[in-house]
Amino acid sequence: MAHLPVYLADFSCFNAPDELKVDFFKSQEAAWKWKCCTKAKHDFVSKIFLASGISTTQTAVPACIQPVHCDEPKMDLNNAQAECKLVYGQVISEVLRKTGLKATDVDILLTNTSIYCPTPSIASLVVNMFGMREDVQCYHMGGMGCAMGVVGLNLVKDMLVAHPGKICLFVSSEIITSAFYPGQRQEALLTNALFRMGGSAAILTNNPAWKARSKYQLQHCLRVHTGASDRAFNTLNWEPDENGINGMVITKTLPSEAAAVLEKEADLPRPISNDYKSIFDLPSTRSQEEQKKVIESTNAAPRVTLAQAKLQQEQREKAAAASAAAECIKLHAAAAVAAR
Repeated sequence: MAHLPVYLADFSCFNAPDELKVDFFKSQEAAWKWKCCTKAKHDFVSKIFLASGISTTQTAVPACIQPVHCDEPKMDLNNAQAECKLVYGQVISEVLRKTGLKATDVDILLTNTSIYCPTPSIASLVVNMFGMREDVQCYHMGGMGCAMGVVGLNLVKDMLVAHPGKICLFVSSEIITSAFYPGQRQEALLTNALFRMGGSAAILTNNPAWKARSKYQLQHCLRVHTGASDRAFNTLNWEPDENGINGMVITKTLPSEAAAVLEKEADLPRPISNDYKSIFDLPSTRSQEEQKKVIESTNAAPRVTLAQAKLQQEQREKAAAASAAAECIKLHAAAAVAAR
């Protein structure tokens, strides 16, 4: 039996307030006042961040774990809930505005975060915040890491098959207050360097009446779970360090395990062209000598230190200020000539 196609009517993404946006260099300078900050930890986080390509000024972090706003990091449940309400409140309000829906129009609610899983659940928090109906089908997913958005979409599709014609609100985020790690273990410090505030909300339905007004249609949904493998199962863990401090440990096996999942998905039968499948086959078409050259050239690329990156930013700011001053002088000169 053919199922009704699933449409994504519209979506919204979190837009952080300016006061929570991080100036990386100012933040790193302010971090020295924290008792948990050591030179080795400071240098490691700086190295990882600068190699990541993340903007040094346009990402956001909650004030409770941002050095310029607090004397010590606070990862308690109250601060985590405040971040959750800010992110979920904004993205849900915006997607409802875009689609012209009311919260009471939602039939199915699905939320997910990986680490922050409170009681009552985030799904219940959303129902309470927006005054949703008593018969709304609501579920929260936790502990699934970066794959939770794709896994959640798969569940949305199945829910709409079971409840055809209904409207589903799907909200995905990571609440990083709970993910912040104040210890010294390097594998857990990666989250401090890479995780930032964010979230998205989407309205999905398989009601044919929504086809014309929807932005996207779900074409394919593949599911591969390699958790039966111990190596895959242990790539990402929320666990205590030797001092009993909890942190999200990201192991070096994560990239290769993620690649293995993509390879398995590429081998699954599905109605798409071989050209699409070839995307996953490209790395294997290189000879060993070619792969060695790629690795060598990558390793030979210059690494930017914190001091160098800071100097480069200062030089860009000085150049921009000089350019603005020169433009201002030109305008004043033109105004003086016009006055004569």
